[in-house]
Order: sequence, then structure tokens, then C-alpha cells
Amino acid sequence: MTDFDTADLDVSVEAWALTFVEPGGPAPDRLPPSWRPVLEAADPGTRRDAALALWNPDLLALIPQFADALRHHFLDVRVGVTDEGIPALAYVAPGLSPGEFHVWVGYAPEAFGEEPQFWSSFAPPLQTFLRTVHAGFTCETRTSFGPCRPAYMETVAEQADSPDGIPGWEDEVDIPSTRLLIITEDGGILHYCVSPDLRPDQLALVEPGEAEPVDLGPALDKLLMWRLEN
Repeated sequence: MTDFDTADLDVSVEAWALTFVEPGGPAPDRLPPSWRPVLEAADPGTRRDAALALWNPDLLALIPQFADALRHHFLDVRVGVTDEGIPALAYVAPGLSPGEFHVWVGYAPEAFGEEPQFWSSFAPPLQTFLRTVHAGFTCETRTSFGPCRPAYMETVAEQADSPDGIPGWEDEVDIPSTRLLIITEDGGILHYCVSPDLRPDQLALVEPGEAEPVDLGPALDKLLMWRLEN
């Protein structure tokens, strides 16, 4: 495995102002008991495997390519604390160039908070993941390249500062902007949305003037892998 210092990850986790805890160090406040094997393990591979053991198998089954990458490509998983005082796990993968890294930050389940809008329209594996594994698992920003924390989820209408609906939206799109909840994005203009007008195993890929229904698993797997490979 590639050696690195947590200082090498600062740019990758600046959106969270993450403070890392050294392996074997004192447990931070509110650390989930199930995370102790990650904190206490001396070996990066052991930490990675301990973290992956937390994941619900039905979620991993939805994202087979990324699940394989988690098992075989990621370098380490480290415990940290966000600027909000919330424990988090940082999943570290190599970037394209030496010394570059992709880091996904997974919140402790306590960060789930209140159920987001349209919770019954979330696929059960995603519900389980957000409630019991990571209440948000994203890369680069707090809302991109993975399901974000429920507190950050908002409808397309709310993001556009038109909470009652974007004027003219339904002239082009069948699903109202008030019924498209953004659960993640690609770092650009493409939003991945849950909607009560779709099946729970579907998402809508939303761009201005367009909302395309797609299967949840392949769409999420493709998004995660794109970030990992680029």
C-alpha cells in the first residue's frame, strides 16, 4: 500500500475541516462503539476491512464495482472529527498522480437527524446505510459523489430559491421541481434525485429542463467509480 501522512489529505478533506485521530489514539467523543476496530487497528488494510464490515450487504450489492474497489483498491480508512464535532471515517484511495488522493468522508449515524423529505421513496438499502452505517458518504464536497447527509438534501426547487416550484419547469419536465429531492451530484450541474413519482429503486438524473429516470444501483455505482477513476 502507498504510504501517506494525514497532512497529505488536507486538500481532499478541506470541505469538512477534518481533524484526524491517530490509529490507537484516544477515542474522540461520541465515537460509535462499532468503529473502535477501525481506530485501534495498526494496519491500514485491517482498518479498511473493519470499516467495510460496517456496510450493509444489500447496499454493496447495488454498487458492485465500487464495492470491489473498496475491498481491493482503497488504501486506508482513518477516523476523524468534522468541524461540527461529528465523528467521521475517511476512506482513502489513490488519485491519478503520485501524492494525490481521493477521500470519501462518511459521517457517524448520529448525524442522520430528521428524516429527509420523501423518505419512504428511498430504496431500503439506502435507508439502512444512511441510518446505521454513514449518515452521508461523499467526496470533494459535502453533497457530491455519494449520498449526502439528510440535513443537506433539498429539492431542485429549493436549490433554485423557488421552494414553491420553478416557474415553467413543468412545461419541459414531467416531475415537478418540488418533488425531486437531490441526494447527491456530480460536482457540476447533474443532480441525482429521489422522487415519490418514481420507484424507490430509481433515481432521476436532473439537469436544467430534463429529468431522466434511471435505476438507482447502476447510476450510483457509475457516479462513484467516475470520481475514483478521474
